[in-house]
Amino acid sequence: MKKDSAVNMSFRLLTGIGVLLVIFGHYGAQHLTFGGLYPYDTYHMPLFFFISGYFFKIQNSSNLPHVFLYIRKKALHLLLPYLAWNLVYGVIAQFLEHNSIYRFSMGSASLNFRSLLLTPFGLGEGYIYNVAGWFLGALFLVQVFNCLFQWLLHKLPAGSDHLLIALYLVLSCAVIVISRQESSSLWQCGIPRNLYLLFWYGFGRFYRCHLENYDARLPFAASLVINVVLTCLMISLFGNELEIVYLSSFIGPLPYIYIRAALGIWFWLRLVRLLTPILEHSRFLIFLADHSFSFMMHQGLVGLVFNMLLLKSRLLPEFDEGIFCTAIWYTALPDTLKVLYPLWICLVLGSLAYLYDRFAAPFFKEQLHCLTARSFSRL
Repeated sequence: MKKDSAVNMSFRLLTGIGVLLVIFGHYGAQHLTFGGLYPYDTYHMPLFFFISGYFFKIQNSSNLPHVFLYIRKKALHLLLPYLAWNLVYGVIAQFLEHNSIYRFSMGSASLNFRSLLLTPFGLGEGYIYNVAGWFLGALFLVQVFNCLFQWLLHKLPAGSDHLLIALYLVLSCAVIVISRQESSSLWQCGIPRNLYLLFWYGFGRFYRCHLENYDARLPFAASLVINVVLTCLMISLFGNELEIVYLSSFIGPLPYIYIRAALGIWFWLRLVRLLTPILEHSRFLIFLADHSFSFMMHQGLVGLVFNMLLLKSRLLPEFDEGIFCTAIWYTALPDTLKVLYPLWICLVLGSLAYLYDRFAAPFFKEQLHCLTARSFSRL
């Protein structure tokens, strides 16, 4: 296997594992935290942005026309589908909270211009039932900001990569500090989490250009020992607090926040690279990676259906219908069985995605290709 294809496969598998980590975390399935040593919330969102930034091509920011092309491409392939599904979920939310037999009251926003186009980018939870999709809007913003920053700094001499990653770090640290003092929802949630994730997006490219060769020389066993020792040291010094990026809930000293995220990313990066010769044959992980949009967007609603089935079955006397109607991530099963939620979500969404790929995707891809061609021809 060539080096580039090996790297692509490793990161493809890493993306699939990242999707699993998010779903496991939402439903409290602690099976992949390794005894709580690597809590999902300390690193799983930075992991996604690290992966995306790793593949950013500097040619996209080489001049202003290329910047516009890049932004338009991302808008067509990421932003527009995200907003379209947000509209669908706005309708679903109004039905579930006003007309369904369960009378859900999860605090979903009313369907209006603000909740459809502004709230998803950092001002609140929006329609709740697709709340996990916030990551997609944040990814679009981060990709645009990064491309613009790269364009502004592209004429600087060699070493601008170091300047840029330092700028991202300073910006992200500054907004985290400000968010701890400000009371507005914009500062408490939207701006801090997006600029924090911008740092990890930039760090993905920085790693590829300046750190990867050094990392590759370090044997896996040595990297594992170093990682575990540093992680245990962080826990002993600062505890095992969780950083909930979605809410911009950054707990503990600033170095702790970044070091824990870096250690979590590094752990899975090295582990996946070691296991790539085995995992590259896993159709399941590759399928998750190739359909990450669908799994991030729809996991909440599919999990809700699973809870409905559990409620109807009457198999769980301890099922709390009150919490079920007010908490999207409610899990009625005991800890040892919470893994059934991710399995159900993977089964249902995987089946739907397969059917879409088989029967509907060719038509929609052709329409998108025509739309893209017409849009680019006008530049």
